[in-house]
Amino acid sequence: MLLDLAGAGVADQADYAAYTAEWIVVDEYIDYMLTNLYVGNTDWPHKNFYAARDRARAEGFYAFMWDSEWSMGIRSDLNTNRIGVNTGIAVPWDALKQNPEFRVRVGDRAHRLPHRHVLVRD
Repeated sequence: MLLDLAGAGVADQADYAAYTAEWIVVDEYIDYMLTNLYVGNTDWPHKNFYAARDRARAEGFYAFMWDSEWSMGIRSDLNTNRIGVNTGIAVPWDALKQNPEFRVRVGDRAHRLPHRHVLVRD
């Protein structure tokens, strides 16, 4: 359902709101996707992921990376372009990026990610 419903389209604001409320934790999914895109993971998105959700809290799905060694130097390099992914766990990404609100959220998350986990040296 997670992948099928996204494939049906979420460009319309009402469809986007309904899909994201029930099926996906948007900011976590954006972070997950940006991480895989940044490292150029070439053994993904058609496999090597898990998706899970907490039904008791009625949240959407979270995506989890695993077996991601084909990135940043192993069968991939820092110039590997994965932006056009649209299979597997990236089906929602491909659909969601058609929505203007989602694109703004992606830009906001991309801007914040490098600044959240910066190591500070004395």
